[in-house]
Amino acid sequence: MRSIMGEQAMLSWDSGEPVYQRLTNEAEVPLAREQTTAPAPVPCVVWLVWEHDGPELTETEAIGWTRTTVLVRVYDRRWRLGGVWVPASDVRRLAPR
Repeated sequence: MRSIMGEQAMLSWDSGEPVYQRLTNEAEVPLAREQTTAPAPVPCVVWLVWEHDGPELTETEAIGWTRTTVLVRVYDRRWRLGGVWVPASDVRRLAPR
């Protein structure tokens, strides 16, 4: 929510349109029967390759996978969705703390 002239206002779903970017290493969403869902999020680092900003190494969580792709959470205002499928080669599991 953003304060506008002292009033609270909800932002629309496209209010961040100027900052949105495509992820050039986004993989196609696999068929549901090919996916495995994590019983708990798995800490990892992932290379996200932004359309304009280029590659960025990001600490996040894996929440699903196939043999060749991984679904990772994306907490970034440049991305509209909460996650993205990327090639497994772009993801590395982090050691438990």
